[in-house]
Amino acid sequence: MDIETQWLAHTLRFWNSLYDQPLDSLHHRLLLDAQTEALLAGTRNWVWGLPHACQRLGYQLVLSTRRAQRVDVQHVMDLEAAQRRRAWEALTVCPRTCQSEGAAKCTY
Repeated sequence: MDIETQWLAHTLRFWNSLYDQPLDSLHHRLLLDAQTEALLAGTRNWVWGLPHACQRLGYQLVLSTRRAQRVDVQHVMDLEAAQRRRAWEALTVCPRTCQSEGAAKCTY
């Protein structure tokens, strides 16, 4: 797993761990405060980037100043894996990397 995929998985789990805290807990309020900063002040914090990363994968994560949204981490990671697989689909065979008929020796 590449570092971007690991970052996404850890960040989504961190988001959910803050979300799962009681509504009046400091940690849950920090999540709401970070969302408010991203929405109203335009602060490009970790919360600001997460919905953009999810949206690129086709997952809707909506920021709000009043409440947080739980993220389906497995679904987002499945979307990410599908996107990585699509990058390898419909590629043509490259003659430089595939053995051709009748070739006795290839040097690159």
